[in-house]
Amino acid sequence: MSNLRNAVDGWPGRRGRRSLEAALPLLSDQAESPQESRLRVILTVGGIAGMVPNLPVRTSGGFRYRVDIAIPAQKVFIEYQSDQFHSGTRRQDLTRSSRLQADDWFGVEVSADDLNDPAELCTRIRRILARRMS
Repeated sequence: MSNLRNAVDGWPGRRGRRSLEAALPLLSDQAESPQESRLRVILTVGGIAGMVPNLPVRTSGGFRYRVDIAIPAQKVFIEYQSDQFHSGTRRQDLTRSSRLQADDWFGVEVSADDLNDPAELCTRIRRILARRMS
């Protein structure tokens, strides 16, 4: 990331610099898929704070998982679910979600359809976070 910061800093007064400056805080070297990155950017621009991409989580039962996006302060995890459906993977996802929920994590599954309405998605996530704070 510092290389990108240095490259932008070395671009003073050039066309497009403002866009580059605005994009820098949205970047993450922990992103593992384009859609997960798109989801994270939508949530960031939508004012969702405290997100950690690809957070490792260990359950009280000793199981270790990595969640796409976590908001640890409210114990919320957000998973992007692609259109590709594999029964074995889906079964594993269900078990993982159940184990995390048993430790009071709240899971939100997001699809490509959700990304088409960023305002509604951010409103939904904010409502969930507000309920988790009370």
